[in-house]
Amino acid sequence: MYFNYNVGSMIISYLAFPVLALLAAILKPLRKFKLCNWLYLKITGQIFWNTTIKTITETYTIVVMCVAINTLNVSNHFTNFI
Repeated sequence: MYFNYNVGSMIISYLAFPVLALLAAILKPLRKFKLCNWLYLKITGQIFWNTTIKTITETYTIVVMCVAINTLNVSNHFTNFI
């Protein structure tokens, strides 16, 4: 049941990557301004290296743990249908 709540947050985090990549593409020509350069470097450093890898690893771990927990109850759910 808690897996359903976590799937929603995983989808939001996966949808944020293209949005931030688009924002980085918009900021790239504006790098001559100090604030835009700082924001561009911050966004590209996070989405292309740190956050993407962490999100994929953490969501994989959540999915594997939920599947492992649900496999313990497969026989109980299966006998209810028979």
